[in-house]
Amino acid sequence: MLNNQNIIFFALPKFHGTYTSTSASIAKELAKSNRVLWVENPFTWKDIFSNKVAFLALLHQLGLAIRADKDNKKQISKSNKGIYFITPLPVLPINFLPHGWLYNQLSKLNHRIVLYSIKKSIRKMGFEKYIYINSYNFYYPNLSDLLNPFYKVYHCVDGMMRSYSLKHGKYLENILLSKVDLVITTSPQLKREKSVYHSNTYCIPNAADFQHCSKATQETTLVPPNVKQYGKNLIGYVGNIERRIDFPLLKKVMTNNPNWDLLMIGPTMSNYIPRWIYDVPNIHFVGKIPYAQLPNYLKALKVTLIPYKIDAISKTIFPLKLYEYLGAGKPVVATNFNTEILNPISDLVYVTDNSSAFERAINHALENDSKAIQTRRLALAEQNTWQERGKEFLSLLEKNVQLK
Repeated sequence: MLNNQNIIFFALPKFHGTYTSTSASIAKELAKSNRVLWVENPFTWKDIFSNKVAFLALLHQLGLAIRADKDNKKQISKSNKGIYFITPLPVLPINFLPHGWLYNQLSKLNHRIVLYSIKKSIRKMGFEKYIYINSYNFYYPNLSDLLNPFYKVYHCVDGMMRSYSLKHGKYLENILLSKVDLVITTSPQLKREKSVYHSNTYCIPNAADFQHCSKATQETTLVPPNVKQYGKNLIGYVGNIERRIDFPLLKKVMTNNPNWDLLMIGPTMSNYIPRWIYDVPNIHFVGKIPYAQLPNYLKALKVTLIPYKIDAISKTIFPLKLYEYLGAGKPVVATNFNTEILNPISDLVYVTDNSSAFERAINHALENDSKAIQTRRLALAEQNTWQERGKEFLSLLEKNVQLK
């Protein structure tokens, strides 16, 4: 298996996001046998003046520069000693511009700003030969050439759905696809889509941190005090609350069952959420929670949900929450948003095609769950961990690097 390599991992998701990400989880696994430099997606100057987190990150970078800290390769954690991270200098906000000459020129400047930050760091770390992995950061397609790595990978972890991403994302991603040696996706549909542009495309599905999620099954894990006020038929959704969710379905199901309480746990993207959903009395928006508390909230739930719309975007999704729910031993009720992912495990996941079936599945799960079926869910989740996905990723990378 690939080891003792230098790897630059440039990701769109933040390493310390509200929830774990595919990108961060894979980077941690690669770092167990390699040196990994995680490059955060740069803040824009607009972020600096409107976002406290971005402003503090800039101050941190300036502090490092002033002190000329020779250890400018800060370790992420003691358990992942091979991972170091940097936040590049701020870039210009250009996404609002139309595609054309001005956008392209300013994009070149932003590329150079990020390149400067990365090259400064790899000199300090002594990287001379390295693998470059772009994890869904299609806004910088030309870094793969400017960095001149000996091997280039595009890690496509999601389909584009936000208008912000779609404005420039499609053609930028195609540029990126034309420059890399290998493409790795997280769903079969994404593999098919990217294979049109790159023949060397593979799929490594998402997984979960089983050790963490399975804490929900332990007696020592406490239910959070803020959920004890709800009834015994407590069901829940964990994750970003946004465009993918079928809100009319949830309204219909919860209105029909006033004795159920639904917790919507996670950050809300208000522009995608209809105002009327807040008027349903037994739907409760908890807000985002620390990832460390995920098992506590999962323990409180009798049934977990993946209530996604059934559409073209959903076919590209492999939700992290699927194996997180199963890793907590919980019944999972899902819409049939992706048959390729759900059908093979339909004996352990309730897969439904409409609101009536969704409602019946929740009711069945509430009344018929057992230790035996819980054990089977846990066994399936234990086979789908980030450790296993990391091995697949490294094996695929090693095979292709050797062929070059």
